[in-house]
Amino acid sequence: MADFLHLRKSENFTKCIKTGAKINTKYYTLYLLDNRDSHARLGISVSKKVSKLSVVRNFIKRQIRSWFYQNNFLLTRGFDLVVIPKKEFDVSNYKLLQDIFLQKLSERRLINIKNNVVKK
Repeated sequence: MADFLHLRKSENFTKCIKTGAKINTKYYTLYLLDNRDSHARLGISVSKKVSKLSVVRNFIKRQIRSWFYQNNFLLTRGFDLVVIPKKEFDVSNYKLLQDIFLQKLSERRLINIKNNVVKK
């Protein structure tokens, strides 16, 4: 995975959270902000409120990253995306969480899903 697809700096996270569009779901909060690049960048912040175990927090990050990279070909333009999972995030319900993620991006016209063809 390329480093340029990640939000790494604290000021990038802060800018996206403060000025970007906020989308709440039962399982996580998404913050979206248009960027001037032709590619999308992803930032993930999993707090200890979600799980005290770092193994679980890292697993959640890997799951979210996989949604983003598996469906990267569907992205329509460059944007910054910050995902903050909530306590309700259930690692065993991968498919439901991914479908909600893609649906929310599709509602904002950030991805192009035609005939519900999504890479799995």
